[in-house]
Amino acid sequence: MKYLFSILFVIIPFLLMAQFEGKIDMKTFSKDTEENAQVEWSIKDGMYLMSFDSKTEERLEYSMLIKDAKKELWFLSVHDNGAYQIPYQVMSQKDLNLPLNSVVQKTEEKSKKAGFDCIKYKIISTKVTIDIWISDDTGITHSDMPSFMKNGTLLGVLKLNGIQGFPLEFEVKDMAGELLNGQYIEKITAQKLATSSFEVPSNYEIKTSTSK
Repeated sequence: MKYLFSILFVIIPFLLMAQFEGKIDMKTFSKDTEENAQVEWSIKDGMYLMSFDSKTEERLEYSMLIKDAKKELWFLSVHDNGAYQIPYQVMSQKDLNLPLNSVVQKTEEKSKKAGFDCIKYKIISTKVTIDIWISDDTGITHSDMPSFMKNGTLLGVLKLNGIQGFPLEFEVKDMAGELLNGQYIEKITAQKLATSSFEVPSNYEIKTSTSK
């Protein structure tokens, strides 16, 4: 189960254009789970499939399937072809230790990330600092993200400060400057996806345990 929560930092609450359909390829890091992962995130009509190729003490391959309208959340384990249904509200129980009154600073730094022009912002709280690169040019907006992301503290901080755009990269550091979490988007591809790819695979066994 500890690997489940890495998704909370992988899929940051984007200030994202409605009805984006396609795939986002990214890399992620979590100190808490000692996890480095390559992630393919598929999005279609309120359904989301995140496929992880994760390196911890060992290599792990798993997916997270989210159906927002039905409030369904599944952990799909490649190791045992098991489908574990997780209570949807679990995803709102962890955050980035980021109060809504955190300080947001726009910097003068500019760079290209995943082929898009970005501006760097710095978010400062009493517990963490976040360096975040945001682009207004990706064609992706907030409205078709899962509901638990829309209520996330990072999204709340950005919205309160009137910041629109798509975060392409971020790093969360503690007050000593140690990296805690990171997300690095490498490619965004708009494309049509099959609805059937957002179902629990027929060769997976529905499990009752959520101890992964």
